Formats: sequence, C-alpha cells, structure tokens
Amino acid sequence: MAYLMCYWLSMFYAETIATWIGKNAHLWRTLLSDTCVDPSKVSFLPPMVDTDMFMAVRKDYSEPRIMVNGKKTHRGNFLRTLKIVCDCLPNCEMMVIGLDSLPKECEGIDDSRFEPLGLLPYDCVPENYRSANIYVILFDSHEGFSLSTLEAMASGYVSLVSRFIAGNMDNGIIVDGPTGFVIDDEDDLIHTVQMLSEKPAELERLGLIARRLIEEQYSLNHCFHSHGFFGELGGG
Repeated sequence: MAYLMCYWLSMFYAETIATWIGKNAHLWRTLLSDTCVDPSKVSFLPPMVDTDMFMAVRKDYSEPRIMVNGKKTHRGNFLRTLKIVCDCLPNCEMMVIGLDSLPKECEGIDDSRFEPLGLLPYDCVPENYRSANIYVILFDSHEGFSLSTLEAMASGYVSLVSRFIAGNMDNGIIVDGPTGFVIDDEDDLIHTVQMLSEKPAELERLGLIARRLIEEQYSLNHCFHSHGFFGELGGG
C-alpha cells in the first residue's frame, strides 16, 4: 500500500507532493488523474523503513515462530495465509500482528496455537516483532508493494512470500535463499520451514542478512541522502 507523505497544508495549494511508494506509481497516477493536482509537482519515492526503531528488536532464533499480518493486508488475503499456515505447519507456534482477536471467519481453524498480538500505535509495533522470526505473506492478488515485509526484515525476520508478492517488490529484496524465500505451493512452505527448524543458525544468519539489507538500502537515513527530494524540502 502506498502512502501520501503529508508535507503540505492542503493538496490544492501544495508546492511539492511526494508519493510513497514509487513501485506503485501507476496506481497513484490513476488516482491523481481525478484530482486537480499538477502532475509536475508529484515525486515518486522509494519504500522506506525507520530502521532505528525496528532494528532495536532482538529475538530468539532457536526454533521457528511464524508471524502473519492481520491488519495491513486485504482481509481475504490474511485469512488465506492464516489457513495455509495452520494446515501446513501444525506444530509451529504462530503470532498474528495487528489484531486483538481472530475474526469470525477463522471459526473452524484451530486457534490454540495462534496468539493475536493486538493493534498498537505505530511506535509500539516493533516490540511485537520480538515475538517471532519467520514472516509469512502468501497473497496472489489485491496487494501492492509489501511495506510490512520490509518492516519484518528490518526486525531480523526471514520472509517467506508468494511469487506475486516478490514480483510486486523491488528487484533484490526477496531473492530466493539469500534474502528470504519465494514460496510456490504448500509443499514448498513445509519444506522451507522444516529446513529452517533443523538449522537454527541458518535461520539467524538469514535474519541478520535481511536486516542488513534494509538498513543499507531502505532506511530513512539512506533514502534521505540518496534522493534529491529531501534536500529540496530542507532548502538544499
């Protein structure tokens, strides 16, 4: 999902408008075509994560613990991911971030292994990321760039994503193996989690690589120094 960065008092009187995230530029161009915004004032920026906030997280890698996102996603996609994870990984402990309780649509799913971590103010969210070490997002529609995946990686997670999600992100964020895993089917999910459960040192190593990638390429500090837009905001 893209977000408008609010550096202006009013859309109609803005001198500069930044649209976050550039990967979803085609969506924003469509939306802006129905407004009176001057397209020449629109800058498309890269995805960014406040790594100073998320990288403070320290976690246990001794065994796989799964995190799924129940808030910053299309509802049907969340339920699909939840069901697949529950069916395929019956012995894994799982967390659901962004929900205080599981929705009614989850009736019939064994929720004894799920812990809803609650809907928190944004600056409290990193604390919830302490709870697990594998982030699973297996959507095939209705999603743009997955900023939540960047947040999870910044927190030292190994991300397991569908090919659809991997394709919607920048090249090099999820490279199968070095920075996460692209999951094609349920057998692939089972095999990957089993492999990581047998190699906790590998789980930790990949989590640290993911965290370093986000720090070096998608942190606020990196983006502020790499894109002229921010210099313009500060008068050069």
